[in-house]
Amino acid sequence: MHCIRLIWELQPRTILELGSYQGGSGLWFADHMSMLCDKPGEVHSFDLHINCVHENAKHPLLTFHQVDLSAELLDKTLLLRLPHPWLVIDDAHVKVFTIFSYIKKFLEQGDYY
Repeated sequence: MHCIRLIWELQPRTILELGSYQGGSGLWFADHMSMLCDKPGEVHSFDLHINCVHENAKHPLLTFHQVDLSAELLDKTLLLRLPHPWLVIDDAHVKVFTIFSYIKKFLEQGDYY
């Protein structure tokens, strides 16, 4: 329930999900963004094993990216082009402080990690 309220109040233009697993939460975020946001943006979900993403986890606002979050940083070019405000969801459980230290360089006032 709190996440729904956060999406409604923040009106994120970008949701970054770190850790996709089967893609259910990415799909949930995209679906709720499309319903709750005045200007629905993009959901980007990152995981090493995107082959585990269920075939039905598809939405026009949702993109899955294959990246080893324990070894690589997110694509700087992608991050620089994504509209703000951002909602960053960290569910990868790997190198949390390293990932946060990197992403915080791209955060702006009004974003939510």
